[in-house]
Amino acid sequence: MILRAFFVSLAATGVVAAISSGAAALRNAGTANGWLKVNGKEIPLKYAYGVADAPEFAMPALGMDGFDLLVTDKPLSEADLECRTLVMLRVKKGDLHGIILAFNPANKGPHNGNLLYGKQSPFFSILPESEEHRFEPGSLSREGIKGKVLMPKEQDVTLPGADPLKFQYEAAVEASVRRPGPVTATLTGKAAQESPQARALVAFCKAGRDGSMTGLQAAGVKEQVAALQSADGKDLLNAVRQSLPDPAKLKVTKVMIRGNMAVLQGSAPEPVGQLTMKCLREGSAWKISLN
Repeated sequence: MILRAFFVSLAATGVVAAISSGAAALRNAGTANGWLKVNGKEIPLKYAYGVADAPEFAMPALGMDGFDLLVTDKPLSEADLECRTLVMLRVKKGDLHGIILAFNPANKGPHNGNLLYGKQSPFFSILPESEEHRFEPGSLSREGIKGKVLMPKEQDVTLPGADPLKFQYEAAVEASVRRPGPVTATLTGKAAQESPQARALVAFCKAGRDGSMTGLQAAGVKEQVAALQSADGKDLLNAVRQSLPDPAKLKVTKVMIRGNMAVLQGSAPEPVGQLTMKCLREGSAWKISLN
């Protein structure tokens, strides 16, 4: 199990509580000109963002050049794009609407997606060569996207315990793809296990399992820990506590540093097994990122 992926699933399945990231919007946002229609209600789409994660987190179906396209009615912040959980939390608060489409440039079209609407973020799959979700280029590469994304016909998306939503979208988009920088240093063996990033992970796991908000503040990314501190953060905090491994049994075998971001790899007792986590630099300190 890649532990970091657990936090993404928390947001996507509605376990997390509602809170806005509260950070300033990115100045280099892409553009969108279009609409999202859900059950007959039309929402303008104005912003587009291409976001790729570190290769260690890449989905095999998307390849090393894959990325997510986020098309939204409101701007996103740097913190939102670093932590997908914060995006989903804004959706649950009712503060954000739009779509997420996962692209593999080699396939010339979207692979899957999420609808962001009505405090929900349901997932939808897209069959190869499907005409239900289309991309009309422009251009599509690992560096950026320009063209039109659209659903020619209204479709249903299923929600657990609720009636399906009927949705459709169409938007002309243009956005560069935000990618992590190159690896600037790699630590292995004892250097990895004793690194500042590994120490942050141990402290984060200990604080989470103990329910210590002070410890989480010290070891976690500031805006993300704010989600756990909110009045509605109880479910997320409980889920985090249940998922974190015993810090005494953590083994960090590799740390790949990419400027102000690092990826930790290693192992932990089941059910975690394989361990892959992200660390961000805040000032001079390394902090664990929820996703």
